[in-house]
Amino acid sequence: WTGGPIPETSKSASRGLPPQEWEMPEPTEGESRRYYDSHQEIFQSGARVSARHILFQIPSPAAAADVRAKAEATLANLLEDAEGFEAAARRLSSCPSSQQGGRLGQLSRGQTVPEFDRAIFEAPEMGVLPDLVQTQFGLHIIAVDERTAGTSMPFEQVEEQIAENLARQGYEQAVRQYIQALAAEAKIVGVNLATLSAQ
Repeated sequence: WTGGPIPETSKSASRGLPPQEWEMPEPTEGESRRYYDSHQEIFQSGARVSARHILFQIPSPAAAADVRAKAEATLANLLEDAEGFEAAARRLSSCPSSQQGGRLGQLSRGQTVPEFDRAIFEAPEMGVLPDLVQTQFGLHIIAVDERTAGTSMPFEQVEEQIAENLARQGYEQAVRQYIQALAAEAKIVGVNLATLSAQ
């Protein structure tokens, strides 16, 4: 889960107790309900998307700029003329789906990597999406051909799962604050705490 309210962290951290001795507050039903209401797109059952893509693999860090430039140029052309998508996929895509013009068929949530999933399910556009999507596999140009809406899962069905995730987020936030507090009192060499706090 990303975003949404995170329960207030326990005062145990500020008293200097180690994480295993913290008493973390449980998320309230109100906090879980607010998360549910503001993330309706996550709690859809049966939603499907028919999509195509062109994958540009990045063979090495040194090649990243050239690959991105090629992908951006291809995307610009396809935004002007989407009819060329199938031919471009057959010619340029590194994915086995290139043989089918980049067609991936009907996809459900969770069938693809998170970045790809978000793009196809949450982008408002249909057709060729206006931005490249980067995943662990490389850069993707994506075309959404059809979306079938799912049905909303009732709050009662997902309340426990939401509470567990909010509690985990609260604990992780408290651990980061605890480490930063300890680090402020110690001399630490070789650790970038700004990077740590961003994770």
